[in-house]
Amino acid sequence: MPLMPLLRRLPAAALQLRFLQLPQAAPAVAASARHQRQSLSTSATTGPSAQPTSPAGLQATVDVDSRVLTLHGAAADDQAGVATLNFPLAWLRDNCRCSLCHNSNSDSRQLLMNDFDPTAALTEATVEAGQLQLLWADGHRGCYPLDWLRARHFTEDGQVPPDLRLSKSIPRLWRDWPFRPDFLDGQAVMSDDAALLELLQRLELDGLVLLDNFGTDEDSLSRLCHRVAYPRRTHYGVIFRVESKPGPSNLAYTTGRLGFHTDLPYFEHQPDIQLLHCIRQTRTVPGGENSFADGFSAAELLRDRRPEQFHLLATALTNFRDRNSDDLDKFHLLQRHPVLELGRGGQVRRIHLSNQQRDSVLRLPLGRVQAYYEALKEFNDLLYDPGHSLQLRLKDGQLAVFENGRVLHSRTAYQGERLFMGAYLSWDETLSRRRVLQGL
Repeated sequence: MPLMPLLRRLPAAALQLRFLQLPQAAPAVAASARHQRQSLSTSATTGPSAQPTSPAGLQATVDVDSRVLTLHGAAADDQAGVATLNFPLAWLRDNCRCSLCHNSNSDSRQLLMNDFDPTAALTEATVEAGQLQLLWADGHRGCYPLDWLRARHFTEDGQVPPDLRLSKSIPRLWRDWPFRPDFLDGQAVMSDDAALLELLQRLELDGLVLLDNFGTDEDSLSRLCHRVAYPRRTHYGVIFRVESKPGPSNLAYTTGRLGFHTDLPYFEHQPDIQLLHCIRQTRTVPGGENSFADGFSAAELLRDRRPEQFHLLATALTNFRDRNSDDLDKFHLLQRHPVLELGRGGQVRRIHLSNQQRDSVLRLPLGRVQAYYEALKEFNDLLYDPGHSLQLRLKDGQLAVFENGRVLHSRTAYQGERLFMGAYLSWDETLSRRRVLQGL
């Protein structure tokens, strides 16, 4: 008997695709059900003249060879000019939206991988009442809202993202435009969700946001962190004081100059976001000025000008160490990172650099050490280029929020009293907050 699927005509309200069951004595069929399913190799597609449609003009076909179900017609349009939507059968079975397979309260998959069969055969497909309904060979009936499917169809290059706003925004490099940030109102950020959303969106794009009118209450930074997400605890505490201290465990707790750096590169995952709140700026002028540099922007310039140095900083591992004791406890942290950490597409995704905490241990071949130092020096000098950096003197009640793995910060030496409160946030929880504010 030829392995030909049979298209069954239905009323105009629905479209079904049924497949003939293989006879038990068919010589091409092995004993296992899995082999029977894999034997269905004939395409189930048919011409429009042989295929009924729904009132909205939607048509469904299944190609058993490629195991792909296709929705096409006017009703399949995803509003991006795509009128043919493809869905692998394995993906459809894995993402069934019925109450047995999907928990709507937690928006989680209940189908266990133990019970999942990636070669499950489809015996019927029905489009009706805004849903795709599927009957699988094991008797399971699945359902999929058409609007949900339109946002998740597949192309030759992969699956179309449900919504680009769900992902972290692509950075807007400072070298590409004259970045001179204005100050957001701190009180508005604390009371108005629209103002908080603007802060988070700017942070994703530019890596640095400045706030004014935030007050000088030492506890206000903690309240802002909890308004966004949860501050990250480290060996320096949750909310930490940045001021000159006797017997300092960190150079930030001195009055000396600090070069451009990222905080805590000796962690496997250094903090994503840093907040610095000026409680009391030194009254001695000049002194205590803050500088910020877009490390991504400087790295791309290094890639353009000196690709061999860019490659070296992206591949050589640098040791960072923090070993001391503080009011909390003794600590000894050690980690190795490339100065320029690249993502899957080759873009710079995170920078690890702190000259004061770069270890004397350098595990590089003898012949690469000189080139490493020259590359490190070149990148450091690019950070001070006005096209990638800006300097300002934060005043009492002002706040800087910046992406620690992108925007490096520094400070000039100062005299007298100067107090900043500091904290860290993670991108995971911050992006979650932004999505909630957007109603995504």
